[in-house]
Amino acid sequence: MRHFLSQPFTFLNSTKQKLILISFCSVFGVIFINIFLPFNINLWEKDSGIQQFFRLSSFGFIAAIIIACSQFLVRKLFNINSFFWKSFLFWFLGEVIVISLIFYLVYGSFTLSFWSEYWHSLRYTFLGILLPYSLGILIIYLRQQKELASSVISSKETGLIGIPDENGIVKLSLLLSNILYIESADNYIAVYYLDDDQIKNTLIRNTLKTIEAIFTDTRLKRCHRSYIVNINMIKMAQKKSSKLYLHLKNTTTVIPVSRNYNTAFELIISSIPK
Repeated sequence: MRHFLSQPFTFLNSTKQKLILISFCSVFGVIFINIFLPFNINLWEKDSGIQQFFRLSSFGFIAAIIIACSQFLVRKLFNINSFFWKSFLFWFLGEVIVISLIFYLVYGSFTLSFWSEYWHSLRYTFLGILLPYSLGILIIYLRQQKELASSVISSKETGLIGIPDENGIVKLSLLLSNILYIESADNYIAVYYLDDDQIKNTLIRNTLKTIEAIFTDTRLKRCHRSYIVNINMIKMAQKKSSKLYLHLKNTTTVIPVSRNYNTAFELIISSIPK
């Protein structure tokens, strides 16, 4: 479980993915709440007809607005470009807490103590938002898998691998054998590769976490918080003061291996044909 929670969460990195989640939660929430009337929500107020429809629909719209603020404004404010599974789950719980507080302030009867009434709001909000939120993430996951499958098919046909931006659009296609390493550069990645025996680099708006997840089963391996390296391009590994450094073919660049990846890379290096 600890290993799973420490894995990159790659499903809400792009604007398109965030919009899919927000739109799905909004539409699903409005339809679901008006058809199935969970928690006897239609009896909470003495209304009916179009007035009741708008009241019930407002729960879905309010939740969607808060999720939109969370994903676009708050994440930008705190410069949060991507999550791990653990941090995403905490973020989701934070969204639920805020949504339930807004529901309490807008629809609360204030006849009971704050904690008693807010607890009901929190419980209903969590149960109500969990299904559309989970389905929205599932849709994003399936789209991502479809795009990845398409990229794999393309790479098999052409021999090239496509490196996408944060929206899943392939911005650079290269032979794997020509890629040297990929470096994190703020909100971008810098892809270093060989072109006619010259080293070139291209900036693409994405994160190393996303690239690492996409190319899990290739020779591109994460070795440091700031680097992914093509293990086929390693010509020498050097240990200095218990730290491992990688020397790559065709370049004088030395790539450090962080402590978390030391053991894995020692095994990788020992398996490289001499």
